[in-house]
Amino acid sequence: MHTASETLLKEEKLTSLRMQGLQNGQNGRNICWSRLLRNQRCHL
Repeated sequence: MHTASETLLKEEKLTSLRMQGLQNGQNGRNICWSRLLRNQRCHL
């Protein structure tokens, strides 16, 4: 049995990791977009 605080901490870690992943994915997409625009290849 876990205490409420322990489960909350675990959930917070998971959500923060998820947020980091989303931000990383967003950054990767932005880099791809800037490269595409620089190369003037706008078709995806």
